[in-house]
Amino acid sequence: KNMASDILAVPIHGTADEYLELPKESLPDDPTDIMQILASELAPLKLWLELAVSYYQQNRIEQFVTVMETSTGEDGPFFQDYYKPDRDGRIALLNCLAAYHTQLAARNKKTERKNHHFSIATEHYQKSDKIDSNVALTWCGKGLIHMAKFSTAGGKTRQQDQIDHLEKASDMFGNALACDAACIPALLGKAAVLFNKRNYSQALEVYKQVMHLNPASPPEVRLGLAHCYSALGKPARAQKAFERVLQLSKNNVEATVALAIITLNSEPDKNKSALEKERFRQENIQKAMRMIWSAFQSGDEGRGNAMVLNHIANHCIFRNELEKAEEKAKEAYFSTGVRRMRAESCYHIARAHHIREQFEQAQKYYDHATFLWPEYLLAQYGLGQCHVHARKWSEAIACFDKILKVQPGSYEARKMLACVYARSGDPSKAQEHYKRLVDTEQDHRIDEEVWAEMAALCESSPATMPKALEYYTRAREALRKKGLPAPPELLNNMAALQHRLDNLPAARGLYEEALTALGCPKPEESGELVLPARPADGEAPSAEYTAAPA
Repeated sequence: KNMASDILAVPIHGTADEYLELPKESLPDDPTDIMQILASELAPLKLWLELAVSYYQQNRIEQFVTVMETSTGEDGPFFQDYYKPDRDGRIALLNCLAAYHTQLAARNKKTERKNHHFSIATEHYQKSDKIDSNVALTWCGKGLIHMAKFSTAGGKTRQQDQIDHLEKASDMFGNALACDAACIPALLGKAAVLFNKRNYSQALEVYKQVMHLNPASPPEVRLGLAHCYSALGKPARAQKAFERVLQLSKNNVEATVALAIITLNSEPDKNKSALEKERFRQENIQKAMRMIWSAFQSGDEGRGNAMVLNHIANHCIFRNELEKAEEKAKEAYFSTGVRRMRAESCYHIARAHHIREQFEQAQKYYDHATFLWPEYLLAQYGLGQCHVHARKWSEAIACFDKILKVQPGSYEARKMLACVYARSGDPSKAQEHYKRLVDTEQDHRIDEEVWAEMAALCESSPATMPKALEYYTRAREALRKKGLPAPPELLNNMAALQHRLDNLPAARGLYEEALTALGCPKPEESGELVLPARPADGEAPSAEYTAAPA
């Protein structure tokens, strides 16, 4: 008999086709009476599960737990001889309870409680295996335990833990597919593993396979497709997929945030003027933040979503609303157990302290961000900057080295690394990295700071003084392109080099420019520029104007 989905239809024991209909929308707060009806009518185990799930879908978790624990307890139907042949029903109950404890473990922030729930979940899946070891959904459940552990793995062996859990999850989903090649939960698990292994093309194909098997798949499946397109550098397709998710589920927080990020990353047309490009960017920032705030205000899911809160914190930092940024970042941190999300929260808190020049506090949060997520390069960069401020050269070098191992073309990291080597007394290493920076930079971003640092490293030796002068000249040119005047310090250094190279007219002109930059008056035509004797190598002469005798 086909009963409506909002009715719990309990077959009356001993009759051919009679049912007791219980409306799900009016289930009592105390499920005892309904459970007694199920027990007295020897109702199929699937009805016990249906009752529990109905409570769960109404967010009545206490009643859900009561029904589940009663049905699988020693005095419940699970252990009665009458139900022994119902292998599928017994496995479904165990797997449901195991999945619930896996969810509790993933959400719990305390390691002890997390491990407790993982242990209970594992125990229930093991009981299912004893009934039948070839059930695809049991293998899926065990795979999900490892995916949850992958997301929350911690400690010194964290990276290896993550790799291990990802491999074990892959094995579990593979076993599930060996039992049932069309098992959609197993295929989704396989896609998630591939995505986390950065095999985005393969993950995309698996998601497409799921859509082929079930064209009416829930919106979350399309989220997987969209994230794959985004990771593969196909923003237009990703945008369409995220938009389709919102058509199916208008308050989907993840899709809304993803579309906001795509909007933020949109590049203006190359043919636009500089003013038009800047206007395009500002409009996109405003549009993206409207999306983020829309997600935040969509309900409890948005207000408690770490991804949303972190984006708001980031925006507040750009607006220099540092207290609000810290507040939202801390809310994000405590709303999730996912280590990468927590790392991002710590990073935003660190940035707020960094901007205030509270370097010790900033270092503490950067450090924790890198502990939670060692591959988080932005946090590594901030931590390196704090070490530079504290003159902890070896620690700073370690941070920038980590970045360059992952992104060898990072201009900012190599520039900082070269600077640290120069400050720490290793000029050869500094020159090596500056040279590599200049030789490999393709985007014409070599700025005046790099040229000036390279020049400073060449000043001490007569053989490299011409090179130093060339680098200072390039620094001056870089400033000119920005519409900025050369600072007096740079002009004075150039003058000193010309002086040491016996190019006295050029030296005089540069000294005069330096004095002008300092706001000193130029000497009269009859004035005399008095220069000391040529300085010894390594010494910088000073320019001093004196009035000529009358």
